[in-house]
Amino acid sequence: MITEWRIKRQLSQNKLAKLSGVPQSVICDIESGKTKAPRIDTVQAIANALGCTIEQLLGTEEKAG
Repeated sequence: MITEWRIKRQLSQNKLAKLSGVPQSVICDIESGKTKAPRIDTVQAIANALGCTIEQLLGTEEKAG
């Protein structure tokens, strides 16, 4: 889901890295699936930079209905 949010925000991995403080290599590893369970502080920093919640970023937010 990170890739989708990043593209929606029209950000490159490098720009997201600069905004979040997370190394671009870590973002790449998460997006590619190499890193299966990133640290919560890493996910929070990425979510903050993308302007969404962790739940939205990971696609776990419950939808009303």
